[in-house]
Amino acid sequence: MKRNVFIYFATIFFFLNCNSVFYQPDHRNYYPPEKFNINYDNLMIPFGDETLNAWFIKATSKHIMGTIVQFHGNAQNLSSHYQSLVWLTNYGYNLFIFDYPGYGKSTGKLNRKNVRKASQRLLDFIDKNYLKEQWGERVVLYGQSLGGIILMDSVSNSLFNAHYSSIILEGTFSSYRSLAMQKVTQYWQLYPFIIPAFLFITDDGAVDQRLDQFQVETLKVVIHGEGDHVVPIEFGTRIYERLSGKKVFIRVIDGKHIDTFSRSTSFRYKMQLLELLKNTKPYLKS
Repeated sequence: MKRNVFIYFATIFFFLNCNSVFYQPDHRNYYPPEKFNINYDNLMIPFGDETLNAWFIKATSKHIMGTIVQFHGNAQNLSSHYQSLVWLTNYGYNLFIFDYPGYGKSTGKLNRKNVRKASQRLLDFIDKNYLKEQWGERVVLYGQSLGGIILMDSVSNSLFNAHYSSIILEGTFSSYRSLAMQKVTQYWQLYPFIIPAFLFITDDGAVDQRLDQFQVETLKVVIHGEGDHVVPIEFGTRIYERLSGKKVFIRVIDGKHIDTFSRSTSFRYKMQLLELLKNTKPYLKS
């Protein structure tokens, strides 16, 4: 009896703090760009009394096609995540990646409210600092996993919604609660967590009901692996079906979680993405 009571209250305590389980940061420097002779600027962006760390990794070619703004996933920090998209710098695109509060060298309290504010601050920073000569003609927002829902929330609340050339969403979801419920109903051993998950995991910042707010003329690309067990592909198809206007769904055959460009078949998907980006509209600075 005592053991059951302990488990019950431990479970309640866990779910009272469960919104934080979506964030798993660390401060390790995984792949220093200097080690790979990568040319980049290390930026510290003011955010209230705190700062956001960002890297502006420069395209290797003289002609700059545009800039990819990467909203990374929930674990580690930018020093590991940039590796998944740095290949784009060989095709004329800069890569601009930042860390959420509490990740890497970014300061500030890590919670969903602060992450939302920080992401909005980043979009403001882009609009104020955009120079075509430095950033290129296109500005593309790219969200991976957790970064996808953060990106969608930020853009749907942004004054610059229509300004971006494209929005790319890889292996992501549009509802925190729906993903949590999928996890606790996946195995019968987790059934006791169903009600606490529903009660204590909030959908603040979720975009399920706001997907139709994205500008019709902005190209939306949804990428999802068929074998993604972290965020199953039905979450990606749900987002795609609710988006309106110009949109493309890239179904990665046998793909796992956000491994599209690290697979043996990655060249095919890289060429497909580059072709889509080439035909996107220019960024419109306010």
